[in-house]
Amino acid sequence: LEAIAANTTSTGERVALMHRIAQIAEERLDDPDRAVAWYRRALDSDPAYVPALQALGKLYADRGQWTALIAMHLGEAGAALASARRAAAHARVADILERRLQNVDQAIEHHARALGLLPGYAPSFKALVRLYSQGSRFRELAELYERAVDLARDNETRITYLFKIGRLHEDALGAPLSAMVAYRRIREVEMGHMGAI
Repeated sequence: LEAIAANTTSTGERVALMHRIAQIAEERLDDPDRAVAWYRRALDSDPAYVPALQALGKLYADRGQWTALIAMHLGEAGAALASARRAAAHARVADILERRLQNVDQAIEHHARALGLLPGYAPSFKALVRLYSQGSRFRELAELYERAVDLARDNETRITYLFKIGRLHEDALGAPLSAMVAYRRIREVEMGHMGAI
């Protein structure tokens, strides 16, 4: 198979053959180092090749090779064409940075990149709400909620986030005038809303 892979001119076929060689090394020869090398070769040719990403990602995770796993996901984020896939890759990087390497600031950066690629991307939005809240980064949280107001598809969702913005300004940020602005915006969305009166 190695000779066939070396002489194959089609990138797709070569990547598939390299992936198969890696599978054989991993599953039949019980040689994870050789498997890693072949998976990496496959990804060097096509950084977005899903079967190799999944297999190599599992090997890296099992071995605790977090830096290599991050590099692999960043390669996918750079090579994937679909914004959703690129956003998901950045979210995976953020999760590793937070949970495995305890680097919250970089995790926040990658979740923000995911939202930049796909505004409203739920996993990164929820993670940023949690991280900003835990870190008492209330100004950033208010900005995140502002973006959610802009993306909201219905008035009920807009009102929910405007209330959250108002409460942040009122309680956490000590900015009652900004809170009043948020509450007024609720009334503009839905005249006579009792919670904003």
